[in-house]
Amino acid sequence: RTHFCSNVWKVAAALFIGACCIWAWQQWEFETVESSQVALETPVEYIEKRTAVGTKSSLKLPDGTRVTLNSESKLTLPETFDKKSRRVYLEGEAFFEVAEDTARPFTIVSGNVAATVLGTSFNVMAYPDEEEVEIALVTGRVRVDNIEKNQSEQVFPPVYLEPSERFTFIKKSGSVQKDKFDPAMRVAWKDGWLIFKNKPFNEVKNTLERWYGVTFEVEKMPRQVDGF
Repeated sequence: RTHFCSNVWKVAAALFIGACCIWAWQQWEFETVESSQVALETPVEYIEKRTAVGTKSSLKLPDGTRVTLNSESKLTLPETFDKKSRRVYLEGEAFFEVAEDTARPFTIVSGNVAATVLGTSFNVMAYPDEEEVEIALVTGRVRVDNIEKNQSEQVFPPVYLEPSERFTFIKKSGSVQKDKFDPAMRVAWKDGWLIFKNKPFNEVKNTLERWYGVTFEVEKMPRQVDGF
């Protein structure tokens, strides 16, 4: 009888321990699923940095990247970058000095053009009212991608830039160009200089209006009269 009671207690203890293990496992699974759902449902909070016409500003991002915003520009970024990537959105023009982070590529999105780097310095010009999007690389290496939602309608394949190379996307035609440029001239604006060389009149006009916060009224020149 004593042996029988001993076996009963052993079985009861085993059942109790098993039940505790099952309960603990279910609780852990529930908490894991719940925390995952909370993580998935937590919306990303974005902040905006803007410059008005005639102003410029410099800022340092949470990862250490330094950005110089030109006049009438807007930079949108998350309050904190995630563990896999660093993605910001630009309207206007900015010079980026990207902090190196091999685990988290840094991507600047402008319209349907995205430039991705790990650590480098380059200029992006992407004003909504301009006909072109331009990415000019000063140091490092950049990959430029088309980010059309429908990849079957991809406008251009990835383009890789080396220092002193410039990528230009023409919005109207969807065509792209890659050429050399003079970094000292192209990014002189961030040091307070405007340098124009072989630029269309409208581009010069738009740049001066944004730079000084004014509006130019252009009148057509009268026809030349014979004899004058």
